[in-house]
Amino acid sequence: METYTFPHFHPESNTVHLALFHSVSNAQPLLSQIINAASLPTGHPDQIKVDFAFIDAGMVVSREQVLNAVLQSMVWKERGEEGAIGAGSGGLKTKTIHSEVIWNLFPGRNISSSLREVGLSPKTTSLLLVHICSSSNPQPSEILSRMTNLVQGTLDVSGLSSLEHRADAGEGSAGTNWKELTKLYKIDESVDNEERRRAVVESATAIKNVAG
Repeated sequence: METYTFPHFHPESNTVHLALFHSVSNAQPLLSQIINAASLPTGHPDQIKVDFAFIDAGMVVSREQVLNAVLQSMVWKERGEEGAIGAGSGGLKTKTIHSEVIWNLFPGRNISSSLREVGLSPKTTSLLLVHICSSSNPQPSEILSRMTNLVQGTLDVSGLSSLEHRADAGEGSAGTNWKELTKLYKIDESVDNEERRRAVVESATAIKNVAG
């Protein structure tokens, strides 16, 4: 698991924990668990249990892209809070900071489409979990334990580095799903170099809220 703290954000939500899992075998039960938790009141134990961004890792291309989405989510969360610098100029576009991360990894504006295209699906076998919280509590070891208890899969001990070193692959596989990403980001077929395609996706994520 990778952990990053950004001290210029509010201490209650300035830290992100990222974990990548492969060979995931319980995508469908996890999805049902998330859907059921969405109807529960805030703070319910079953809701807290799945308080993560569940991202199909085949639909992201690098650590840089993921961190860009995280940082944008942190920025807009603070802008929507009373008394924050820039308050009144906006806020989260989605219900939670974790769904905001997924939305920021999607090139369009539709929230439901972002969850469908980038989030966990029944066919997901490579899964990225993101958790944003305080830098002081809970401890990283507790977050990792919660993640590994949820996901039936193999934790990637190399972290997110493997996102940039995967073979082209189709939906549900452990590799980058360039077929779907090319359609989603409208990448021209003439762009056949993976590094250039990755740059297109990373740039689209970085400027989403500026362009929006």
